[in-house]
Amino acid sequence: MYKIKTVNAYVGGKFLCDVLQEALNNNKMLGDMKKILSAEYPGIEFRIEEKMIRKAV
Repeated sequence: MYKIKTVNAYVGGKFLCDVLQEALNNNKMLGDMKKILSAEYPGIEFRIEEKMIRKAV
């Protein structure tokens, strides 16, 4: 089992997107993606979270 860290965005307590994955998909830096989302969604909250990933066999 592996632990990976990611940054998730929440608006009004509801999950919006995985900011790290969105940044990779749009070829942007994480900080730039957070600025874009902050401008688009006022009151957005960012949380760093860990996910457990099983090792592929």
